[in-house]
Amino acid sequence: VEIMFSNFLAGDFEQLIKLKPVILPFHPKLVKKVKPLFRIPESEIALYALFNNLPVREVECPHVVGSRLLKRKKLLEIFSKENPSFKYQLLSVFLKKLIPILEEKEREKVFTTCEICGFPASTKICGSCRRIIEIKSILKNMQHT
Repeated sequence: VEIMFSNFLAGDFEQLIKLKPVILPFHPKLVKKVKPLFRIPESEIALYALFNNLPVREVECPHVVGSRLLKRKKLLEIFSKENPSFKYQLLSVFLKKLIPILEEKEREKVFTTCEICGFPASTKICGSCRRIIEIKSILKNMQHT
């Protein structure tokens, strides 16, 4: 819910649609994505791991201090103290009202294939290939210094 809330406040609707519990592939080369723990609060997942002695990596991101996400998470906690079911209500509105609107816009999107790898993409070069190009560029620049 925290990520959904943060993306909504940031107006990042492309990322919002990716938060659905089930994402169907829009191309035969892609697979369906399923998030089985979608409705389970983070605290309950942590308790489950603790009670079952599952290994948990407890490392805080060095960039979290002062981040907007952390501030928005605190804001959600304030709302939840006033109304304990607030996060569930927000999630329900997200799934029942906002997602159908976003899915309609998503259907209007035109997809192409990446010029490099041939996988589906919404731009000429897919995100994976863009990252590879960027990493290669960084490595090349590091070799020259």
